[in-house]
Formats: sequence, structure tokens, C-alpha cells
Amino acid sequence: MSSSKHSVFIFSAVNPGGIRIGTGAVTTRGLLEADMATLAEFLQKAISITKRIQEEKGKKLVDFVKGLEGDEEVAALKATVKAYATGFSIPGI
Repeated sequence: MSSSKHSVFIFSAVNPGGIRIGTGAVTTRGLLEADMATLAEFLQKAISITKRIQEEKGKKLVDFVKGLEGDEEVAALKATVKAYATGFSIPGI
């Protein structure tokens, strides 16, 4: 899954408060409206996992990154997203 690397912020650009996904990035791959709900579920799951890791490891980026390594939920979500995404081609590749 890919999104723009720009922060969506309310109070601080250092601590962003949102994710911006361009519909062009997904519709050119052939995803439809129903697929957007699936993408939202993937994002919600990712947010849930990252909140848990942050609670366990702390708010420092270095600690958070260590918490990602070897996490079973991260690996499972990655596999699920990869399997889903293989059903959609990437234009030009």
C-alpha cells in the first residue's frame, strides 16, 4: 500500500494526524468503490497495530521501529495486503 509522504497535520507537522491517499493511485490499478472499504479496513488494522506497539514500546521512533520487527500482527497484515494487491496490476510495469 502506498500513500503520499506528506503529513496531514492539525497541530504539528512533526506529529501528523492523518493519512492522505489519492484516489488516482488506486483507481489506475483498477480498484473500485468497494475496494476502498477494504483499503480502509487495512488502514484501520495498521493503526490498531501501531497504537499497540507504541503503548508497549514508547513514543520514541527508535523504540517503535524495534517493536515493528518480528511482530506477528505486522507480518500477518503485510501478507494479507500483499495477497490482495496482487490482484491489481501496476500500469507500466
